[in-house]
Amino acid sequence: MGSRPLLGALLASLACGACSNGGNAAKPSDGGTDTGTDTGSATIDWEIEMVEDANMGYQVRLAVGPGDAPAVAYFGNEGYEDGICDEIAVDPPIRVRYELRFAARTGPGQWAAEPVDAPAVAFTPNGLDLAFDPEGRPAVAYTGGPPELVYCGGNDAVLGVRDGASWTFETAAATSGQAATGEPASDSGHVVGIWPALEYDPGGEPAIIYKDSHFGTLQHDDQYRADAELAWRSGGSAWGHEMIDPGEGAGEHGDLVFDGEGRPVAFYAIAVEATENSRHGVWAARREVAGTWEIVKLHTGAIHQEISAAVHPTDGDLIVAFYSAADKAVRLRRLSNPAQFADSSAWSSELVGKAQYDEGLSVSLAIAPSGRVAMAYHRCRLVTSTSDGCDPNDEAVIFAIEGDGSFSYHTVVESEVGSCGDFVSLGIDPQGVAYVAYRCTVQEGDEFSFRPFVAIGQVEDAE
Repeated sequence: MGSRPLLGALLASLACGACSNGGNAAKPSDGGTDTGTDTGSATIDWEIEMVEDANMGYQVRLAVGPGDAPAVAYFGNEGYEDGICDEIAVDPPIRVRYELRFAARTGPGQWAAEPVDAPAVAFTPNGLDLAFDPEGRPAVAYTGGPPELVYCGGNDAVLGVRDGASWTFETAAATSGQAATGEPASDSGHVVGIWPALEYDPGGEPAIIYKDSHFGTLQHDDQYRADAELAWRSGGSAWGHEMIDPGEGAGEHGDLVFDGEGRPVAFYAIAVEATENSRHGVWAARREVAGTWEIVKLHTGAIHQEISAAVHPTDGDLIVAFYSAADKAVRLRRLSNPAQFADSSAWSSELVGKAQYDEGLSVSLAIAPSGRVAMAYHRCRLVTSTSDGCDPNDEAVIFAIEGDGSFSYHTVVESEVGSCGDFVSLGIDPQGVAYVAYRCTVQEGDEFSFRPFVAIGQVEDAE
């Protein structure tokens, strides 16, 4: 690929500043990295569809719904001012809102997009998740609710469900004290619902894991004593709350599944490095009985954005994928024996990615109809690059699927101008069709902006 316009490269650098991992050493050899075949795009014919021609696509998430129809939810890429944040009593700032959108595919190349909410945001949006409930209704978990005290942003875990032609909303969690530990530092505060992950239990009830940041990182300690918590509805109306991992920075970029015994299993990152006894890395927690969680560390070090997990539909294995900054690749871990959950060595570990690239950011995991593990992720740059961010000459969305002892790699889309490939989200329908959502730069005259896209490809033969 040729050189890109300077403005496009600048936009890419700004969008992917967190991609920089330092150094340019080659990846270590570890359990499968670069053992697969790079097939380019030759074996999968990807159709690319723009979801809507608007400045949208921030933190886009995808789910496959009734009739194997995909849908996406996402924020606007920029906030807009909405008067003075008069919920704040002293020195109220300007209120900034980000539009939250939902779009469903209604036919080839056709998407129907609509607003869901426009929560106030103190900094930037703090994640969202999309799922379909047992009745086939789309549901979005996000951080919402009115500003309060000194925090001019949504600070509740909110669940929005599209019921007919409109959206209904309920508060899943509102304060730190709802998942009480008895420790004042853990139970104080009201900024909850950060980085929500939504899943429905075997009985059809919603559950959300989230980060509790207490006072919203307005204080330094809010990051270092953040908690990972669970809100789980029962009986159709009442939400219960449990502490998963208290007081040491837990809860970032989580995912939630229910295992074969119906137990919630939470995966999350601790992004802070403590001076002593640092727990920086990726953790898994399984609920044994009410209020009791078994916890295991699966990774030490930095990741980027999503942790993506699944329960294998055939053998019940727990599978989790995340980007390892140290390895510049996806780290894939899998547990076959539930009795060994708390033993990190019982989780198999391998790296997935092509050795010449720093890739695997924003990884999203799915299981194909054949039972093969598949992933889609953002390729950032060559490992030899000295850039501080992703390189638009090398950026791409990659689809990787398990084969006989190795993964094959398929290029979904490459960057043409500016940054392309962040916020990847993958779904595969029962017919073997993969849907890959992502955000990409478009150029209109001298202007550059982002749009949400979905790539569609037949990755397995229909049964």
